[in-house]
Amino acid sequence: MKWKGALYSVVAAALLLTLTAGATRFPGTGAQIPNKVSLAASTARFADIEGHWARPAIERWSGYGVIKGYGDGTTFAPNNSITRAEMAAMLSRIFGWQQKADSSTFRDISGNEWYANDILKAKAAGVMTGDGKGNARPTDSITRQDAATMISRAFRIRGSETATQFGDRSQISSWAVEAVNGMTERGFIVGAIDGNFHPWRSITRAETVTILDRIIVRYYNQVGIYSESVSGIVVVASAGVTLRDMKITGDLFIVAGAIGSEVILENVTVTGQIYVLTDQTTTVIFSNSNLQKVNVEGTNSRVTMNGSSTATGFEVSGNGSSLRGLPSSTQVTITEGTTGVKVNGHGVSAGTITAGTDISTDHEDTDGDITGGNGNGSSKPDPSPSPSKPGNGSWDLGIVLPT
Repeated sequence: MKWKGALYSVVAAALLLTLTAGATRFPGTGAQIPNKVSLAASTARFADIEGHWARPAIERWSGYGVIKGYGDGTTFAPNNSITRAEMAAMLSRIFGWQQKADSSTFRDISGNEWYANDILKAKAAGVMTGDGKGNARPTDSITRQDAATMISRAFRIRGSETATQFGDRSQISSWAVEAVNGMTERGFIVGAIDGNFHPWRSITRAETVTILDRIIVRYYNQVGIYSESVSGIVVVASAGVTLRDMKITGDLFIVAGAIGSEVILENVTVTGQIYVLTDQTTTVIFSNSNLQKVNVEGTNSRVTMNGSSTATGFEVSGNGSSLRGLPSSTQVTITEGTTGVKVNGHGVSAGTITAGTDISTDHEDTDGDITGGNGNGSSKPDPSPSPSKPGNGSWDLGIVLPT
């Protein structure tokens, strides 16, 4: 009967809304930041999203160039399951990843597919690791626990390792528990109306876009000066961006897509962590800013601190990175295996050093290498080594199909 079909559509829509729209956007605020849509460069017009509950997020992220349609670009298919390749492509566009894994990494990737580069970039970024058998399975629909794991790796979201709150927690793979917890604890995902997470079910394209829209409060992908206080994760994806007189209550990502020139933070307070993922083409300048931990992860990243800027510390894992202008007492940890790092012009090897104690605070280049030390020239290991980068160790995405 027709009424049964209509009833089914209403119930299905309610389930989708519970999964993706039932959580508070920014825990602690309970409201969206106004004018978020104004930062999109343009808005694609998909014929099949008229009246869809996810239309605002879909139009916003199509405007950013992060999501694409099918065929001639007029169809988005919001209720289709998203594939592993499509997930990799979305994240690759957000972060602008430049480095790729070897083309022989996955047996089911020849290198000629439309998604090959995105899959290999996701692998190099530690976001996608495959099925443990040498396959990426790019055209498979991605499961909810896989999606949570990939997104949490990309955004460095980690939760508790204990059992989740969901009724079907025993079905969530051990390698996905921390990611699911982290995404849930921060309000980015919620379960279905039956109280379960349904980890083995697929996730739709609309649900995925809505989750990403919930995670990222600001996505600066256009050259300009921005002055506003925001709560949530902020992503700078373009060089030529200046953040001025701002307070960011959350994490800040300056991503690899910000190629060329400079990214400047001027009189900015960041209460969360900062992740510098840029390369040598971009200089990140912190001027009179109050920062927490700064993670320098991009290869050949360049960071300069000016004026009265302070940071609680730096952790450098990007080979060839250069930090300049670090004030006295700033602690810098160079992770094991990271090479070619310079701090205030001094070559530094793995370990922990303090500006003004183990090295000077001037900017002159020197040929002398400094080992991580304790002020008397001796080397010491980091007393509290950082956890492995996402994608290593316990973060391995070993997919086990249900029986």
